[in-house]
Amino acid sequence: MNLDAILQQRLTGLTGKEKPLQRYPVGGGSINETYRLEIGKDRFFCKANSATKFPHLFQKEKAGLSLLAQTGKQKTPQVIDCFEAEGMQFLLLEWIQPGTPNETFWKTFGERLAALHSVTGKGFGWEEDNYMGSVPQQNNQHTRWCPFFAEERLLPLMQRCNANNLLSSSDCRLLESLVTKLPNLFNEEEPSLLHGDLWSGNFL
Repeated sequence: MNLDAILQQRLTGLTGKEKPLQRYPVGGGSINETYRLEIGKDRFFCKANSATKFPHLFQKEKAGLSLLAQTGKQKTPQVIDCFEAEGMQFLLLEWIQPGTPNETFWKTFGERLAALHSVTGKGFGWEEDNYMGSVPQQNNQHTRWCPFFAEERLLPLMQRCNANNLLSSSDCRLLESLVTKLPNLFNEEEPSLLHGDLWSGNFL
């Protein structure tokens, strides 16, 4: 597979520019290969991964970004393209140049994040399953938070960890006991829109 040839052909078609592609690795990709792409004066952020190992990974990420963008509560990168070629999948986003936070950054960021969380829905869950990193994540709809948290998050992860010898039987019993106590630990809340992967490498 010639990665540069795949990206050159795709970006030439998108931009209409017959100029050589420059590709620079960037950090923060975790399970993905991540690059800054330059063609002429245009810059893009590119994520690449196996199309067979993580089926539709970037299509699901694209859908999540679209949902966040529709709220208008927080700036999200524009999705330029999402495609597969030669057993690989690619997500092209607009390149956002990192900056240095000023004295009002965290206040503004917190206010916008709170505004995002004010977007409510009919239930806990989503219209399709997706991933948590490399782990498939189910998103069946629930009307209450505690059953959703238990049945769509804690218990599936417990079963996966137990199957891979990452949790013992006694660990699983403790977690199952915790699940029964969740309604006493959490207040009832309205369903609200969450980013889902909010860490320092995912915001600027």
